[in-house]
Amino acid sequence: MTALENGRANSGAAAALNVAIIQMNSQDDKQANIAAALDLIDRAAATGARLVALPEVWPYLGPDDVSRDQAETIPGPITELLAQRAPSWDLHSRRQHLRDATGRPRDVQHHRCHRSHG
Repeated sequence: MTALENGRANSGAAAALNVAIIQMNSQDDKQANIAAALDLIDRAAATGARLVALPEVWPYLGPDDVSRDQAETIPGPITELLAQRAPSWDLHSRRQHLRDATGRPRDVQHHRCHRSHG
């Protein structure tokens, strides 16, 4: 049973959580940025990360007049790609502050990605 001390859960044992904070040099090549993010997530998961944080607006960082054209719906192609790759990961993934197709920032819900063990 978990007790609360000063508003924090305390089960008597410390819980460990390996976290990967991904820093990218996103540019105006959306496909290269996506490939780089997937590679970095793969590498983070392979080293035991259970929570991965991606930077804001990582898929495309280029001229403002082109940024809106690069935006996607949520869910959309990038979230579908992440969902397809999810079975190879065993981690928590949270992406925040993405821009949707209207150009407005939009928070994305926390997802749990399970690796299939077989």
